[in-house]
Amino acid sequence: PNVLITTTANREGQHPNGTCPLRWAMGCNAQWKDLETCMAQIRLQEVQRSKQFDWVVRLRPDIQFTYPLGNIRVYDGSFVHAFSALHSEIWDGFALIPRHFADTYFSARQYGGTEYCWLEGPSARAARSSDCQTRLGLHLEAEGVPVARSFPRSLLKVVR
Repeated sequence: PNVLITTTANREGQHPNGTCPLRWAMGCNAQWKDLETCMAQIRLQEVQRSKQFDWVVRLRPDIQFTYPLGNIRVYDGSFVHAFSALHSEIWDGFALIPRHFADTYFSARQYGGTEYCWLEGPSARAARSSDCQTRLGLHLEAEGVPVARSFPRSLLKVVR
């Protein structure tokens, strides 16, 4: 059976003891907090069915596939499969994630952050696109998660 999990979480406000640095917007932290909640729902589904999923798909709700991904068996389970954003960073709107990397992927908020802000910007390189993409890439790199840029941008389109 197909399972679709959607969740709504309260948006985070400013840090109670100050404000977030202007360079790193609050939206990124809120996005990753929502994705942590989604991962908790996935774990709950696994407990209820007494079996782990093999793959987890991260897809923004305003994205549509332009053609089928094909047989999932052709994707190498030793990589997170994604595509590059404008400046070669991993795009944070879509990924095909082997389950054994999902807990790490969905915990990107923990990379250099607090409950409200991303306090640690990229140390060795400047952000080239959005803070969310930079944060995801740095987090996966730090955790040793290999990423294959397996998809062309033409696979997806924004539908609003």
